[in-house]
Amino acid sequence: MVRVHLSRLLYPAGGPGGGGGGAVLGRKRAQGQEPKKVDHKGKMFTHIPAQMASPSPPLGSQLGQVGINIAAFVKDFNLKTSIYKEGVPIPTYVTVNPDRSYNMRFNHPPWAYFIKQVASHSPFL
Repeated sequence: MVRVHLSRLLYPAGGPGGGGGGAVLGRKRAQGQEPKKVDHKGKMFTHIPAQMASPSPPLGSQLGQVGINIAAFVKDFNLKTSIYKEGVPIPTYVTVNPDRSYNMRFNHPPWAYFIKQVASHSPFL
């Protein structure tokens, strides 16, 4: 039995960018160029029910770990999600700036929520 890694089938040239990715990285290190370091600190993603954010765990713990003022975040989130029906899960991306201020970005509620809502009102179930 011959085992072939899936990436070899999808990208026969060695990677999505073409060519061997490892060899290129090795050459950059040999030339003294370091690859870019990605900073994952200060970023958070979570699903929060609309108009129902509270400083209690688990949300309060997540906000505290990234250094956000919890009371201000809860107040802002509940105000900005007042256009949604209460309890609708809102996928929320939060980025923290160096001065501990934050930016919130909301996505549409997940499809699974809407499907469950329709299924619970269906007379056939």
